[in-house]
Amino acid sequence: MSGIYQLDVKITEHIDHISADFYFYEGGSLRYFTEVLRLADDISFFANVSGYDIIMSLDYYTHAVFVGGRQVHP
Repeated sequence: MSGIYQLDVKITEHIDHISADFYFYEGGSLRYFTEVLRLADDISFFANVSGYDIIMSLDYYTHAVFVGGRQVHP
């Protein structure tokens, strides 16, 4: 995908989830991301950050998170 979309990818492991950040230099079809997007628990988009046109951040929770007996993630 990097060759098609001219993007950089950063994967970060957190206590309760894994984040995959895709840094785009230009837009295009997200057809090849369909499966990756469908499996994400949370999707965020940011524009014009750190010299990139678009940053797409996908979060994948590894387990449920409860606060005060209430589920807050995913």
